[in-house]
Amino acid sequence: MGIISEFMNDDHSYIDELWAKVLNEKSDLDLLSEYLRNFKEHLLLHMKLEDDYLFPRLNSYLGIDINSGLTAMAKRDHLIILKLLTFTEEAEKARDIKKAILTGRHLDRALKKHREREQMIQYPVSDVFIERDEWEIMLIKIYGKKLEY
Repeated sequence: MGIISEFMNDDHSYIDELWAKVLNEKSDLDLLSEYLRNFKEHLLLHMKLEDDYLFPRLNSYLGIDINSGLTAMAKRDHLIILKLLTFTEEAEKARDIKKAILTGRHLDRALKKHREREQMIQYPVSDVFIERDEWEIMLIKIYGKKLEY
């Protein structure tokens, strides 16, 4: 496994852990709100890394237009995920835990489907042409620090 796949898979696992806390909180709305905020914060950083850096680099390497191919599909996935996250947040703000859990389950399915596609093609291909130094610089730009992976 290359550096991109390793980092992104680990990051997906961390996002999954944050999301599991949201899905498993069924009674304390204040705790649910905190978990949802933490999840959203990290998810947005992850998407920024993909949308602003990884996907454009992948398209450039493959000679594919930014509005076509797998990266375009991944960006559409991001929009769907963000919309479902908005629905979940709205339910949480309305203090409707049942609705938050229901929309959260839809979001969970969208996250899993999205992750499977990325892990099969986008990350392994990126491992071929992105060097460690370049990757570390981008992680610092997005996350504000050098991350261990």
